[in-house]
Amino acid sequence: MITKNYLFLFLGGIFAVLSFYSENPHLLQIGIFSLTILTLLANIYLLKSSKKMLLGFLLTGFALYILEIIGSNSSVIYGNFTYNQAWKPALLGTPVIMLFVWATLIVESYTLAGNFFKKSFPKIIAASIFLVLLDLVIDPGAIHLGMWSWLHGGTWYGVPISNYIGWFALGIIGASVFHFFNKKQKIVLEQKSIFMYSYTLSFWTVYTLLHNMYLASVVGCILVILISFPLKKNS
Repeated sequence: MITKNYLFLFLGGIFAVLSFYSENPHLLQIGIFSLTILTLLANIYLLKSSKKMLLGFLLTGFALYILEIIGSNSSVIYGNFTYNQAWKPALLGTPVIMLFVWATLIVESYTLAGNFFKKSFPKIIAASIFLVLLDLVIDPGAIHLGMWSWLHGGTWYGVPISNYIGWFALGIIGASVFHFFNKKQKIVLEQKSIFMYSYTLSFWTVYTLLHNMYLASVVGCILVILISFPLKKNS
């Protein structure tokens, strides 16, 4: 029986399917926009009981946004890439919404890791790995949509390996910042925030599958199987 815990997993996939088959050119943008807004609101709602954790969420976003600005304006961190200039508002060419994207992705990856590891160091490393695995699905789809582009391309659907090295490094930084504010808290996100991770994951997994990026969708399916364990546990 499908429980409410799988709702977001299906919602993300449904948005991707509808955007693929619909003739409405704005439906895909609505789906992507909803990924960011819904995950942002959900994480703020889950964190509101602890001002310290909410502060950690916001500071994580600000810290990584600064690094994102550095990365998007130089070859440092990720390699040479540029954002689509249609993304507004932007600071030094870097969309402001990335502040919230980074914050939500870090918290979701961190709390997913918390379902498998309880000690600090393994949890932070695992969070960074989950973040990189998620981007193996996101980045090919985002490039296909023209959200950003790489100057020299790369072997993973046009994405260079330097991008994933950068994501792993920023994952460690972001997870460490959030952990600093969370380490003495009894976190409730391990039972709830994972649903938001599953929403983001299912959208991009289905999107890459529909657009014949099969290796990326396989990574997404592996992650879906992986997160099914904590989802089942919390059913």
